[in-house]
Amino acid sequence: MLKRIGVEQLTVGMYLKEFCGPWLEHPFWRSSFVISDAKDIDSIRASSVR
Repeated sequence: MLKRIGVEQLTVGMYLKEFCGPWLEHPFWRSSFVISDAKDIDSIRASSVR
């Protein structure tokens, strides 16, 4: 089951299926990946994605 969560709920090890919003608003070239580092979370939180 897929759930929509806020960026404050992200943790290392989560599989991110997609960002909600335009692809130009997030710092990654792909929208599906496993969050493997706290730097990934910091990058997402610094972007305009909520």
